Amino acid sequence: MRKLKNIKSKVLNVFIVAVLSLSVPTICIGQDVLKAGASKFNITPPEKLLGDRIVHDSLYAKSIVLDNGIERIAFIIVDNQGIPQYVCDEARRIISITSDIPVKNIVIAATHTHSGEIAGNAPVNLNKDGKYTEYQIILINGIVESVKNANKNLIDAKIGWGSIDKPQYVFNRRWYMKSPVINPFGLKDSVKTNPGYNVHDELLKPAGPTDPEVFFIAIKSLTDEPIAILANYSLHYVGGVEKNNISADYFGKLGDELSILLQSKNNDIPFIGIMSNGTSGDINNENYSGERENVIPYGKINLITRDIAESIIERYKQIKFYNWIPINITYSSLKLKTRIPSSDILQNVNKINQNKSTKNLYNSQEKVYAGRVSRFTTLYPKEISIPLQAIQIGDVGISAVPFEIFAETGLELKKKNPFKSSFTIGLANGHWGYLPTPEQHKKGGYETWITVNRVQENASTIIVNQLLKQFRSLN
Repeated sequence: MRKLKNIKSKVLNVFIVAVLSLSVPTICIGQDVLKAGASKFNITPPEKLLGDRIVHDSLYAKSIVLDNGIERIAFIIVDNQGIPQYVCDEARRIISITSDIPVKNIVIAATHTHSGEIAGNAPVNLNKDGKYTEYQIILINGIVESVKNANKNLIDAKIGWGSIDKPQYVFNRRWYMKSPVINPFGLKDSVKTNPGYNVHDELLKPAGPTDPEVFFIAIKSLTDEPIAILANYSLHYVGGVEKNNISADYFGKLGDELSILLQSKNNDIPFIGIMSNGTSGDINNENYSGERENVIPYGKINLITRDIAESIIERYKQIKFYNWIPINITYSSLKLKTRIPSSDILQNVNKINQNKSTKNLYNSQEKVYAGRVSRFTTLYPKEISIPLQAIQIGDVGISAVPFEIFAETGLELKKKNPFKSSFTIGLANGHWGYLPTPEQHKKGGYETWITVNRVQENASTIIVNQLLKQFRSLN
C-alpha cells in the first residue's frame, strides 16, 4: 500500500512540474538565479586612420552576457557600418576560446551608422593568407575585450522586456513612381529609392510597409540597479551629422540618453544602453511626401533619441522582471546562390564599357555599376554559406541575420514566430548586402540591383523558412 502511495505521489509531482513548466515558461522553479554582465570598449579609429575626419562621439563595441546556469550567450552590438563575415568569424572564434562561450551563442552585429567606420567593403573573404587590415584588427580586439569585460562584470540579475511604438520616425524609402526609372543597367524600375523632396508630382505611394515597434530587453541587479538595455528598432540610421564627423549616430546617442534617465547610483555596476538595427533595409526617417525639414546638425538625432529613451524608461517601470529565464540558441549555416547577371544586364554593361562618349547611355551611375558587376562576377563564388541564429530569451524569439533586411520580412517573422514576442537583429555575424523579397525584386530600385543585392532573388523566403524551422525546434 505504501509503495502504491509513493508511486501516486511521484506521478502527481511530475504532473505538477509539467503543468508549471507549460503555464509559466519564463520562470523556472528551483533553478539558479540568472547572471548578467555588460560592458563597452572603445573602437574609434586612432588618429592616424582618421585622415581629415573629426571624432564627434566615440564608437563602441557594446556587450551583454547572459548566463542562466545552462547556457551562456553574448550579444555584441558594434558602432560600425558593416562587418564582413570573416571578421565576425575571427572575433567569435577568439571569444569562444577566451570566454567559454560557444561560437553558436555569440551574436556580433553592426549598427550601420553611416558616420562611423566600415570594417571592409568586400564581404567575401579575400584575405586568403589570414591577414586583416589595421582597423579590422582594432575591431576584433575591441569586440573580444568588450565580451571579456562583460564576463568579468557578471552578477546575479533579473530580466524583463517590453515594447513601444514610434511610427513617426520610420518611412519606407522606396516609392512607386508615375514614370519608370532607368537604372544603371539600362532596365526600367517601377520603384525609386530615396526619390527626394523635389519630385512630389512623380510620387505615387511607398512600395512597402514600416515596422514602428521599438522592442527592448532590460537587465538589472537583484537590488534594482540598472545593468543594460538592449533595444531594437527598424530605422536605417538618422544622419544629419556634420561633414567629416565620426559619430555613432542615434544608436550611440540612445545609450547616453538612457544612462542619464536611469541615473544609476552604483558606480560599481556600469550601465550600458544599446540600440541594435532591426529590419530597416528599406526604411529611413525621411518623409518624402512632405517638405524637407531644416534641422541643425545632430538636431534630429537628439530629438529622436530623447523621445525614444523617455518612452522606453516609462515602459521599463511597468514591465515584469524575472530572476531566471530559459535561454536557448539554434545555429545553422545556410547555403545561398549568388546573383548571376541576366543576359540583358550583361549586354547593356558591354555597351556601357564600349561607350566612348561623355554622355551616359542610361544613368549617371552606369560606369560605376558596370565596374562593380565585373568585379562581382570575377571575385564572388557561385555559392556562399551564411550564419543564422534563432534565439530564445524567456518568451522572446530573436533572429540574427547577416543582411540589410526589408521591414516586410521582419513583420513576417514576427507574425509567424511561435514566440509571444520577437524581433530581428540585422547585419548580424556578417554583411552580405540588401535582402529584398522576391516581390520587391520585380519592382526594381537600388536595393535590388545586382552587387547591392548579392544573393538569389528568393533568398528572403529561404531565410524566413529556415528561421521559422529553427524557432519551432526551440518552442
